[in-house]
Amino acid sequence: MSVRTLQDCLDLDVGIWGHCTRPNCGNSVRLDIHNLIERYGADYSYIGDDRLRNALRCNRCGHKGGSITISQMYSASAGR
Repeated sequence: MSVRTLQDCLDLDVGIWGHCTRPNCGNSVRLDIHNLIERYGADYSYIGDDRLRNALRCNRCGHKGGSITISQMYSASAGR
């Protein structure tokens, strides 16, 4: 399975998570794939591109920037 674009995440039911990188925070949230596609486009590849990471803002501590992970276990459609 190759997951390179936001559309791949949607098609393969893979969730994208944003993680705060501020020490001692550790907050993580599942990102809304539909909002990401609207903002960056379906063909946006998050691999090697820092725009998404740099745009993250922690909803707990306010830290700007973070990291992302993708996970089949926590799918894009979970909770819908």
